[in-house]
Amino acid sequence: MTGGTADEFIERFKINANNSGVTQDRPLIEWFMKGINAPLLDKILNLKNPPTTIVGWYTTASKLDNQWRRGRAIANRLKGGADTKKKGFRFPNKNIP
Repeated sequence: MTGGTADEFIERFKINANNSGVTQDRPLIEWFMKGINAPLLDKILNLKNPPTTIVGWYTTASKLDNQWRRGRAIANRLKGGADTKKKGFRFPNKNIP
């Protein structure tokens, strides 16, 4: 999953999985785990109830990746960095005592 979002990876993965003809969850999950980045894989595997189906893996990976990206964007804004995703009104960057 280098250089993209989990959602982009999932869409490519679904196409490749469909082309492979494999439909069983176990091998698809193994392939999926090999394709996602290590921090995301660790987050998923360390959940109290990790997903047990490939659809669960898609959902969980997407959710966690989107949360991480949202948190990173918020942290960047709080530091005064530019928000590259949203356009519109921005409060001036002032030091509030």
